[in-house]
Amino acid sequence: MKRAIGSIVLGLSACGYPLTQLVIRRWGVRGAAVAESACAGLAIRDASMVASGVPGRLRRFPASLLRLELAGRRRGLAGRVAPAAERAMG
Repeated sequence: MKRAIGSIVLGLSACGYPLTQLVIRRWGVRGAAVAESACAGLAIRDASMVASGVPGRLRRFPASLLRLELAGRRRGLAGRVAPAAERAMG
């Protein structure tokens, strides 16, 4: 990856948390639903990367970060998706 593109990707990834907070504050429950959907999509992406063997092609530290990110997303979603589904059902 070229240096400029790598810098852009790094900058956007660093803005993920503040943008999530902004969306939640601005749009309330709908913003929270958008943020949860984005987290679920990223968890699916991480799971597919781990299942397809991507960590084996990475160096040790990035592979560990990928696995930790997946574990963290699964834990975070497990605590939020079920209560959200219960609220939506009635």
